[in-house]
Amino acid sequence: MPRVVVYLDEVRCHDTEDKTGKDEVYVIGAIKTSDSKTSEGFVTRPINIDDDETLKFGPGGGYVFDEQLPRNGLFQIEMTALDEDTAKTASDYEQAKKAIDKALATVPNPRVAAVGSLTVEAADAAVRLDKDDELGTLLKPFSVSQIPDGWTLHRWDFEEEGLGWSTWKYEILYWVGKF
Repeated sequence: MPRVVVYLDEVRCHDTEDKTGKDEVYVIGAIKTSDSKTSEGFVTRPINIDDDETLKFGPGGGYVFDEQLPRNGLFQIEMTALDEDTAKTASDYEQAKKAIDKALATVPNPRVAAVGSLTVEAADAAVRLDKDDELGTLLKPFSVSQIPDGWTLHRWDFEEEGLGWSTWKYEILYWVGKF
């Protein structure tokens, strides 16, 4: 069985959501597999980022999944990016991670559920820390057999172009490896 690794690398900000200064971007998520192996939930620490900056993820980022999966297996990366509006402590993030892990336990096997919108939706209500702004959600399915050997770079783009006061444009780079 091949080893599959997911690495959350960096965030690029082209336009912040907060028009009066930097955003405090963090990501919540998990990886769900067709053989019922699920990563623990992850919650990155906020990154203070401004327009036209690129910064690496710190605690909570980096390696978020590392498991052996069947060659014919499926997995889905599920993440939501948020802008922190109220300062939090490390224990707040640990509470959010526990809420994600609890929600994961109630999510059906993705092979049965046709790899639909699972983990992030299940955890959505539980992990809302105060009233942080949701910037984007990624639900990205993969087939292990279709991933090339070695590392491949993936980009998740999300933005709000509306006519209102609050707009933003981001991308998050993450790596998927098969070894």
